Amino acid sequence: MADDSTRRMREIQEKLLVFVQPQLNSDKDFMYMATMLLKHSVVLYQTFLDDESLREMLHHVADNLADNQFSIIDLDDDEGGATRH
Repeated sequence: MADDSTRRMREIQEKLLVFVQPQLNSDKDFMYMATMLLKHSVVLYQTFLDDESLREMLHHVADNLADNQFSIIDLDDDEGGATRH
């Protein structure tokens, strides 16, 4: 079973998906949303990471993009399976 912080992140992610999906009307909307989320994340991280640390973090993210632990595919698993973030 997921701990409280993991459960809360999943709840927030589910609510975000419910809110965002009706806003995505064209094929390009998905790219706009992804670009906006990535840009805002990088700007946030720049407030407490120097450029080298930011590069290391992005390299680590790129290395782990295919990690099934963070898959959005398994939307119905409530017992500690895939997380969506």
